Amino acid sequence: MQHKHIRKIVIAPDSFKGSASAREAAREIRAGLRQGFARAGAPAPELLCLPVADGGEGTLDALVPPGRRRAAETTTYGVGELMRHALHRGCRQILLTVGGSATNDGGCGMLAALGAEFRRADGSVFLPTGGTLSEIASIGPDGLDPLLRQCRLTVATDVRNPLCGPEGATLVYARQKGADDRELVEMERGMAHYAGLLRALCGRPVADIAGCGAGGGLAAPLLAFADAAICSGIEAVLDALRFDRALTGADLVITGEGRLDRQSLFGKAVGGVARAASARGVPVYAFVGCVGDGGDRLLAMGIREILAISDLAASQEDSMRRAGELLRGLAAGFAERLAAV
Repeated sequence: MQHKHIRKIVIAPDSFKGSASAREAAREIRAGLRQGFARAGAPAPELLCLPVADGGEGTLDALVPPGRRRAAETTTYGVGELMRHALHRGCRQILLTVGGSATNDGGCGMLAALGAEFRRADGSVFLPTGGTLSEIASIGPDGLDPLLRQCRLTVATDVRNPLCGPEGATLVYARQKGADDRELVEMERGMAHYAGLLRALCGRPVADIAGCGAGGGLAAPLLAFADAAICSGIEAVLDALRFDRALTGADLVITGEGRLDRQSLFGKAVGGVARAASARGVPVYAFVGCVGDGGDRLLAMGIREILAISDLAASQEDSMRRAGELLRGLAAGFAERLAAV
Protein backbone atom coordinates (compact mmCIF):
# COMPACT_ATOMS: atom_id res chain seq x y z
CA MET A 1 0.00 0.00 0.00
CA GLN A 2 1.54 3.32 -1.07
CA HIS A 3 -0.61 6.21 0.07
CA LYS A 4 1.55 8.79 1.85
CA HIS A 5 -0.01 12.16 2.59
CA ILE A 6 -3.61 11.02 2.31
CA ARG A 7 -5.77 14.10 1.78
CA LYS A 8 -9.14 12.72 0.72
CA ILE A 9 -10.97 9.41 0.88
CA VAL A 10 -14.31 8.79 -0.85
CA ILE A 11 -16.49 6.29 1.04
CA ALA A 12 -19.03 4.78 -1.35
CA PRO A 13 -20.48 1.46 -0.12
CA ASP A 14 -23.70 -0.26 -1.08
CA SER A 15 -25.88 -1.80 1.62
CA PHE A 16 -24.92 -4.89 3.60
CA LYS A 17 -28.11 -6.85 3.06
CA GLY A 18 -29.89 -7.69 6.30
CA SER A 19 -27.30 -5.87 8.41
CA ALA A 20 -26.71 -2.24 7.46
CA SER A 21 -28.00 0.24 4.90
CA ALA A 22 -25.54 1.92 2.57
CA ARG A 23 -25.80 5.08 4.65
CA GLU A 24 -25.16 3.20 7.90
CA ALA A 25 -22.21 1.34 6.38
CA ALA A 26 -20.66 4.59 5.16
CA ARG A 27 -21.11 6.17 8.58
CA GLU A 28 -19.43 3.25 10.38
CA ILE A 29 -16.53 3.19 7.92
CA ARG A 30 -16.01 6.93 8.38
CA ALA A 31 -16.07 6.58 12.18
CA GLY A 32 -13.55 3.73 12.01
CA LEU A 33 -11.20 5.66 9.76
CA ARG A 34 -11.25 8.59 12.15
CA GLN A 35 -10.48 6.28 15.08
CA GLY A 36 -7.63 4.62 13.21
CA PHE A 37 -5.96 7.85 12.14
CA ALA A 38 -6.33 9.20 15.68
CA ARG A 39 -4.74 6.09 17.21
CA ALA A 40 -1.86 6.43 14.78
CA GLY A 41 -1.41 10.08 15.77
CA ALA A 42 -2.14 11.21 12.22
CA PRO A 43 -4.65 13.84 11.11
CA ALA A 44 -7.71 12.43 9.40
CA PRO A 45 -8.05 13.35 5.72
CA GLU A 46 -11.26 14.65 4.20
CA LEU A 47 -13.74 11.76 4.43
CA LEU A 48 -16.52 12.15 1.85
CA CYS A 49 -19.47 9.77 2.31
CA LEU A 50 -21.39 8.88 -0.86
CA PRO A 51 -23.52 5.79 -0.11
CA VAL A 52 -24.59 4.18 -3.36
CA ALA A 53 -27.17 1.73 -4.68
CA ASP A 54 -27.52 -0.15 -7.93
CA GLY A 55 -31.25 -0.16 -8.62
CA GLY A 56 -32.25 -2.94 -6.27
CA GLU A 57 -32.08 -3.84 -2.59
CA GLY A 58 -34.35 -3.01 0.28
CA THR A 59 -37.90 -3.83 -0.75
CA LEU A 60 -37.55 -7.59 -0.80
CA ASP A 61 -36.13 -7.74 2.73
CA ALA A 62 -38.58 -5.22 4.14
CA LEU A 63 -41.84 -6.54 2.64
CA VAL A 64 -41.33 -10.19 1.71
CA PRO A 65 -39.54 -12.20 4.43
CA PRO A 66 -38.33 -15.69 3.41
CA GLY A 67 -41.38 -17.58 4.67
CA ARG A 68 -43.74 -15.49 2.55
CA ARG A 69 -41.88 -15.43 -0.76
CA ARG A 70 -43.87 -16.90 -3.64
CA ALA A 71 -42.04 -16.33 -6.91
CA ALA A 72 -44.59 -18.37 -8.84
CA GLU A 73 -47.51 -16.25 -7.62
CA THR A 74 -46.31 -12.64 -7.32
CA THR A 75 -47.13 -9.97 -9.90
CA THR A 76 -45.81 -6.68 -11.23
CA TYR A 77 -49.36 -5.38 -11.76
CA GLY A 78 -48.84 -2.59 -9.21
CA VAL A 79 -45.85 -1.26 -11.15
CA GLY A 80 -48.04 -0.91 -14.21
CA GLU A 81 -50.68 0.94 -12.17
CA LEU A 82 -48.06 3.40 -10.94
CA MET A 83 -46.78 3.94 -14.47
CA ARG A 84 -50.29 4.51 -15.84
CA HIS A 85 -50.98 7.03 -13.08
CA ALA A 86 -47.75 8.87 -13.91
CA LEU A 87 -48.54 8.89 -17.62
CA HIS A 88 -51.97 10.41 -17.02
CA ARG A 89 -50.44 13.03 -14.74
CA GLY A 90 -48.33 14.24 -17.64
CA CYS A 91 -45.06 12.35 -17.12
CA ARG A 92 -43.25 11.66 -20.37
CA GLN A 93 -39.98 10.38 -18.91
CA ILE A 94 -39.98 7.52 -16.40
CA LEU A 95 -36.98 5.97 -14.68
CA LEU A 96 -37.65 2.46 -13.35
CA THR A 97 -35.09 1.16 -10.87
CA VAL A 98 -35.38 -2.59 -11.24
CA GLY A 99 -33.96 -5.09 -8.77
CA GLY A 100 -34.51 -6.57 -5.33
CA SER A 101 -37.97 -7.68 -6.45
CA ALA A 102 -40.13 -10.58 -5.27
CA THR A 103 -41.54 -11.15 -8.77
CA ASN A 104 -40.67 -13.37 -11.71
CA ASP A 105 -43.57 -12.75 -14.11
CA GLY A 106 -41.60 -11.24 -16.99
CA GLY A 107 -43.43 -7.95 -16.48
CA CYS A 108 -46.76 -9.48 -17.53
CA GLY A 109 -48.63 -7.95 -14.60
CA MET A 110 -47.25 -4.52 -15.40
CA LEU A 111 -48.20 -4.91 -19.07
CA ALA A 112 -51.72 -6.00 -18.13
CA ALA A 113 -52.18 -2.93 -15.92
CA LEU A 114 -51.12 -0.82 -18.89
CA GLY A 115 -53.85 -2.38 -21.04
CA ALA A 116 -52.41 -5.50 -22.65
CA GLU A 117 -54.52 -8.66 -22.80
CA PHE A 118 -53.32 -12.19 -22.09
CA ARG A 119 -55.37 -15.19 -23.21
CA ARG A 120 -55.19 -18.92 -22.61
CA ALA A 121 -55.71 -21.51 -25.34
CA ASP A 122 -59.44 -21.66 -24.52
CA GLY A 123 -59.72 -17.90 -25.15
CA SER A 124 -60.12 -16.88 -21.52
CA VAL A 125 -58.40 -13.68 -20.37
CA PHE A 126 -56.11 -14.05 -17.35
CA LEU A 127 -53.28 -12.37 -15.44
CA PRO A 128 -50.10 -14.46 -15.84
CA THR A 129 -47.67 -14.89 -12.96
CA GLY A 130 -44.28 -16.56 -12.84
CA GLY A 131 -45.87 -19.96 -12.46
CA THR A 132 -48.40 -19.63 -15.29
CA LEU A 133 -46.38 -18.08 -18.13
CA SER A 134 -46.59 -21.34 -20.08
CA GLU A 135 -50.38 -20.93 -20.19
CA ILE A 136 -50.19 -17.80 -22.34
CA ALA A 137 -51.53 -18.61 -25.81
CA SER A 138 -51.59 -15.04 -27.06
CA ILE A 139 -50.68 -11.49 -26.05
CA GLY A 140 -52.87 -8.63 -27.26
CA PRO A 141 -50.95 -5.34 -27.14
CA ASP A 142 -53.61 -3.29 -28.99
CA GLY A 143 -55.19 -2.13 -25.74
CA LEU A 144 -51.97 -0.67 -24.34
CA ASP A 145 -52.34 2.89 -23.09
CA PRO A 146 -51.39 5.09 -26.09
CA LEU A 147 -49.50 7.43 -23.77
CA LEU A 148 -46.94 4.67 -23.24
CA ARG A 149 -45.62 5.23 -26.76
CA GLN A 150 -45.15 8.93 -26.00
CA CYS A 151 -43.01 8.25 -22.94
CA ARG A 152 -39.27 7.70 -22.79
CA LEU A 153 -38.62 4.84 -20.38
CA THR A 154 -35.25 4.15 -18.82
CA VAL A 155 -34.85 0.89 -16.94
CA ALA A 156 -31.98 1.05 -14.46
CA THR A 157 -30.90 -2.47 -13.57
CA ASP A 158 -28.46 -3.83 -11.02
CA VAL A 159 -27.52 -6.86 -13.14
CA ARG A 160 -26.86 -7.75 -16.79
CA ASN A 161 -28.59 -11.12 -16.89
CA PRO A 162 -30.76 -12.04 -19.90
CA LEU A 163 -34.36 -13.20 -19.51
CA CYS A 164 -33.82 -16.95 -19.93
CA GLY A 165 -31.17 -19.63 -19.66
CA PRO A 166 -28.59 -20.54 -16.99
CA GLU A 167 -27.81 -16.86 -16.33
CA GLY A 168 -31.42 -15.73 -16.71
CA ALA A 169 -34.03 -14.30 -14.38
CA THR A 170 -35.48 -17.60 -13.19
CA LEU A 171 -32.51 -19.90 -12.73
CA VAL A 172 -30.34 -17.26 -11.07
CA TYR A 173 -32.83 -15.36 -8.91
CA ALA A 174 -36.14 -17.19 -8.50
CA ARG A 175 -34.90 -19.52 -5.77
CA GLN A 176 -34.13 -16.59 -3.46
CA LYS A 177 -37.67 -15.37 -4.19
CA GLY A 178 -39.13 -18.60 -2.84
CA ALA A 179 -39.18 -21.03 -5.79
CA ASP A 180 -38.40 -24.70 -5.17
CA ASP A 181 -36.75 -27.11 -7.62
CA ARG A 182 -40.03 -28.17 -9.24
CA GLU A 183 -41.17 -24.56 -9.65
CA LEU A 184 -37.84 -23.53 -11.15
CA VAL A 185 -38.20 -26.04 -13.98
CA GLU A 186 -41.77 -25.00 -14.77
CA MET A 187 -41.05 -21.29 -14.43
CA GLU A 188 -38.03 -21.45 -16.74
CA ARG A 189 -40.07 -23.35 -19.32
CA GLY A 190 -42.78 -20.71 -19.07
CA MET A 191 -40.32 -17.85 -19.35
CA ALA A 192 -38.80 -19.34 -22.51
CA HIS A 193 -42.31 -19.74 -23.98
CA TYR A 194 -43.12 -16.12 -23.09
CA ALA A 195 -39.85 -14.92 -24.63
CA GLY A 196 -40.81 -16.62 -27.88
CA LEU A 197 -44.19 -14.85 -27.91
CA LEU A 198 -42.54 -11.46 -27.35
CA ARG A 199 -40.09 -12.07 -30.19
CA ALA A 200 -42.88 -13.08 -32.57
CA LEU A 201 -44.86 -9.94 -31.74
CA CYS A 202 -42.10 -7.31 -31.86
CA GLY A 203 -39.69 -8.98 -34.28
CA ARG A 204 -36.70 -8.58 -31.95
CA PRO A 205 -34.95 -11.01 -29.56
CA VAL A 206 -35.53 -8.69 -26.58
CA ALA A 207 -35.06 -11.58 -24.14
CA ASP A 208 -31.36 -11.71 -25.06
CA ILE A 209 -30.68 -8.08 -24.16
CA ALA A 210 -28.32 -7.72 -21.21
CA GLY A 211 -30.22 -6.64 -18.10
CA CYS A 212 -33.54 -8.01 -19.33
CA GLY A 213 -33.54 -10.56 -16.51
CA ALA A 214 -33.51 -7.97 -13.72
CA GLY A 215 -36.59 -7.73 -11.53
CA GLY A 216 -37.91 -11.05 -12.81
CA GLY A 217 -37.85 -9.83 -16.42
CA LEU A 218 -39.69 -6.54 -15.91
CA ALA A 219 -37.90 -4.79 -18.77
CA ALA A 220 -38.73 -7.38 -21.44
CA PRO A 221 -42.22 -6.17 -22.48
CA LEU A 222 -41.16 -2.52 -22.26
CA LEU A 223 -38.36 -3.22 -24.74
CA ALA A 224 -40.86 -5.03 -26.95
CA PHE A 225 -43.76 -2.56 -26.92
CA ALA A 226 -42.48 0.85 -25.72
CA ASP A 227 -39.67 3.34 -26.20
CA ALA A 228 -37.49 1.81 -23.50
CA ALA A 229 -33.77 1.42 -22.93
CA ILE A 230 -31.78 -0.38 -20.27
CA CYS A 231 -29.01 1.37 -18.39
CA SER A 232 -26.79 0.30 -15.53
CA GLY A 233 -28.40 1.14 -12.21
CA ILE A 234 -25.10 1.95 -10.56
CA GLU A 235 -24.09 4.21 -13.47
CA ALA A 236 -27.38 6.09 -13.15
CA VAL A 237 -26.81 6.50 -9.40
CA LEU A 238 -23.18 7.57 -9.79
CA ASP A 239 -24.21 10.11 -12.40
CA ALA A 240 -26.90 11.52 -10.09
CA LEU A 241 -24.37 11.70 -7.24
CA ARG A 242 -21.84 13.43 -9.52
CA PHE A 243 -19.39 10.77 -8.49
CA ASP A 244 -16.85 11.77 -11.10
CA ARG A 245 -16.66 15.23 -9.54
CA ALA A 246 -16.32 13.70 -6.06
CA LEU A 247 -13.22 11.81 -7.24
CA THR A 248 -11.36 15.06 -7.88
CA GLY A 249 -8.45 15.15 -5.45
CA ALA A 250 -9.28 11.74 -3.97
CA ASP A 251 -6.36 9.51 -2.98
CA LEU A 252 -8.48 6.39 -2.72
CA VAL A 253 -12.04 5.08 -2.68
CA ILE A 254 -13.57 2.64 -0.23
CA THR A 255 -16.59 0.75 -1.50
CA GLY A 256 -18.30 -2.41 -0.30
CA GLU A 257 -21.36 -4.61 0.06
CA GLY A 258 -22.55 -7.57 2.08
CA ARG A 259 -21.33 -10.33 -0.22
CA LEU A 260 -18.78 -9.95 -2.97
CA ASP A 261 -19.13 -12.64 -5.64
CA ARG A 262 -19.43 -13.15 -9.39
CA GLN A 263 -22.73 -11.21 -9.46
CA SER A 264 -20.77 -8.14 -8.36
CA LEU A 265 -19.32 -8.13 -11.87
CA PHE A 266 -22.75 -7.77 -13.52
CA GLY A 267 -23.67 -4.12 -12.96
CA LYS A 268 -23.59 -4.22 -9.16
CA ALA A 269 -22.54 -1.21 -7.09
CA VAL A 270 -19.04 -2.37 -6.18
CA GLY A 271 -18.15 -3.15 -9.78
CA GLY A 272 -19.52 0.19 -10.97
CA VAL A 273 -17.64 2.17 -8.34
CA ALA A 274 -14.43 0.29 -9.15
CA ARG A 275 -14.73 0.97 -12.87
CA ALA A 276 -15.49 4.66 -12.39
CA ALA A 277 -12.63 5.20 -9.95
CA SER A 278 -10.13 3.11 -11.91
CA ALA A 279 -10.90 5.16 -15.02
CA ARG A 280 -9.66 8.19 -13.09
CA GLY A 281 -6.62 6.35 -11.73
CA VAL A 282 -7.96 6.32 -8.16
CA PRO A 283 -7.25 3.07 -6.24
CA VAL A 284 -10.24 1.22 -4.82
CA TYR A 285 -10.54 -0.91 -1.68
CA ALA A 286 -13.59 -3.04 -0.88
CA PHE A 287 -14.94 -3.61 2.63
CA VAL A 288 -17.35 -6.54 2.47
CA GLY A 289 -19.29 -8.91 4.65
CA CYS A 290 -17.83 -11.99 3.01
CA VAL A 291 -16.25 -13.07 -0.27
CA GLY A 292 -17.87 -15.66 -2.54
CA ASP A 293 -16.78 -17.02 -5.89
CA GLY A 294 -15.27 -14.56 -8.33
CA GLY A 295 -13.26 -12.50 -5.86
CA ASP A 296 -10.11 -12.91 -7.93
CA ARG A 297 -11.84 -11.45 -10.98
CA LEU A 298 -12.84 -8.38 -8.96
CA LEU A 299 -9.21 -7.82 -8.01
CA ALA A 300 -8.33 -8.02 -11.68
CA MET A 301 -10.92 -5.41 -12.65
CA GLY A 302 -9.52 -2.66 -10.46
CA ILE A 303 -10.08 -3.38 -6.77
CA ARG A 304 -6.70 -3.26 -5.05
CA GLU A 305 -7.63 -5.16 -1.89
CA ILE A 306 -10.71 -6.84 -0.43
CA LEU A 307 -11.19 -6.78 3.35
CA ALA A 308 -13.98 -8.91 4.87
CA ILE A 309 -15.63 -8.45 8.24
CA SER A 310 -16.20 -12.21 8.27
CA ASP A 311 -12.48 -12.50 9.11
CA LEU A 312 -13.17 -10.65 12.37
CA ALA A 313 -16.41 -12.43 13.30
CA ALA A 314 -17.01 -15.63 15.22
CA SER A 315 -19.65 -16.83 12.73
CA GLN A 316 -21.84 -15.67 9.86
CA GLU A 317 -24.59 -14.80 12.33
CA ASP A 318 -22.12 -12.79 14.41
CA SER A 319 -20.90 -11.04 11.27
CA MET A 320 -24.43 -9.97 10.33
CA ARG A 321 -25.45 -9.05 13.87
CA ARG A 322 -22.39 -6.88 14.48
CA ALA A 323 -21.84 -5.63 10.93
CA GLY A 324 -21.65 -1.96 11.92
CA GLU A 325 -19.23 -2.56 14.78
CA LEU A 326 -17.04 -4.84 12.65
CA LEU A 327 -16.98 -2.38 9.76
CA ARG A 328 -15.83 0.31 12.16
CA GLY A 329 -13.05 -1.95 13.43
CA LEU A 330 -12.01 -2.94 9.91
CA ALA A 331 -11.82 0.72 8.89
CA ALA A 332 -9.83 1.65 12.00
CA GLY A 333 -7.21 -0.99 11.29
CA PHE A 334 -7.08 0.07 7.65
CA ALA A 335 -6.52 3.72 8.63
CA GLU A 336 -3.64 2.73 10.95
CA ARG A 337 -2.03 0.90 8.06
CA LEU A 338 -2.44 3.96 5.85
CA ALA A 339 -0.91 6.22 8.48
CA ALA A 340 2.07 3.90 8.88
CA VAL A 341 3.26 4.01 5.26
